Amino acid sequence: MATDADTSRSIARPGSFRRGYERLVGIVDSAPIAVRVLSAIGVLALLVAAAFGIAIANGRSWGGIVAFVASAAIVAFAPIPAAWGEQVHFACWIVIVACSASVHLPNVLRSRVTILLAVAAGATGGAIAGAANAYAMAALLSLLATTTSLASRAAARHVPLAPKVITSWLIAVALLAATLQMLPVTPGYLPDHLE
Repeated sequence: MATDADTSRSIARPGSFRRGYERLVGIVDSAPIAVRVLSAIGVLALLVAAAFGIAIANGRSWGGIVAFVASAAIVAFAPIPAAWGEQVHFACWIVIVACSASVHLPNVLRSRVTILLAVAAGATGGAIAGAANAYAMAALLSLLATTTSLASRAAARHVPLAPKVITSWLIAVALLAATLQMLPVTPGYLPDHLE
C-alpha cells in the first residue's frame, strides 16, 4: 500500500513545470545554430515526404518512390541559388497541397501523375535539404516517404478515413502557410488589419 508520503513525492511540486520548461529552452537555445536551422527547415521537407508517402499509399506501383528518391538526391546535391529560397518554400507548400489532394481524388492518381508528384516532391524536398547543407536528410526523406506510405496503407485498411483526415489537415496548414508567405509584413506600429 502506498502511504501519503509516497504519493506526495510522485505529485509534481508547484513551479516544477516552469523549471523544466526553462531547462528545455536553455538546451534548445544553447544548441548550435545549424541544429536550430535544420530543425526549422527540415520540418518542411519532412512534411513534403509525409504528404507524398500518404499520396502514394493508394497507388499500385512503387515506381513513385524510386522517382522520389532519385529526384531528391539529384536536387539535394545541385547548387541552388540562395535567392530562390522563398520560391522553393512556396513550391513545397504547393506540392504538399497537390499530394494531399490526390488522396481525396484516388481515381486521378495514375502512374503518370504518381511519377509527376514524385519528381515534384523529391525536387522540393531535396532543394530544402540542399539549401540547409543537410545531405543526409535526402536519405531520411526517402525513408520517411516509404514508412509513411506503408503506415498509411495499413491504416487505410482498418480506418479508411484516417489518411483523408490527415491530408485535410496538411492541406489546411499548407494553404495557411503559403498564404501567409504572400502577405506583406505589417510593422508593429501599424494596424494589423489589411487595407
